[in-house]
Amino acid sequence: METKNTVKKKDFIKKFAEIADMTQINADIAYSAFLESIEYFLLDNRKIKLLGFGIFSTKKTGKRFIVDPQTGEKRDYPERTLPHFIFSKKFKDKFLENEDN
Repeated sequence: METKNTVKKKDFIKKFAEIADMTQINADIAYSAFLESIEYFLLDNRKIKLLGFGIFSTKKTGKRFIVDPQTGEKRDYPERTLPHFIFSKKFKDKFLENEDN
C-alpha cells in the first residue's frame, strides 16, 4: 500500500536529475549504475562506506530450527546472507535537525 508520502522511482529520478543538473535519461543511468555497484560489492561480501550517508554490508543469519504452525513439523532454516544498511551519524543528525523545525 502506497501513501502520498511515497516517492516513486520516476519522481526520484526527476529530482536527482534536477539536483545533478543532468537529463533524466542520464540520471536514470546513474541511478541504475549506483544500484548495480552496490549489488556487485555486497554479493562479493564487501562493505560499502559512503561518508555522510551510511554503510552497506551483509549479515549472516544463523542456522535454526523452525516449527510450521499449521502442521507442527520441525524444519531446518538454513543460514542466509542478507543485505544490511546503517545510516551515518551525520545523516541521522541532519534528519533530527530537520525534525526540530
